Amino acid sequence: MMRWIVGSSLKFRFLVIAIAAGMMYFGIERLRSMPVGHDR
Repeated sequence: MMRWIVGSSLKFRFLVIAIAAGMMYFGIERLRSMPVGHDR
């Protein structure tokens, strides 16, 4: 199972990088929109 995941991610490395970048972008946007400590 692990060998298949590593092999697939090496084959489709650009897709993996694009998905990771997209997840980082949405995570940062979520953090920015969270009302944490800004209302005091």
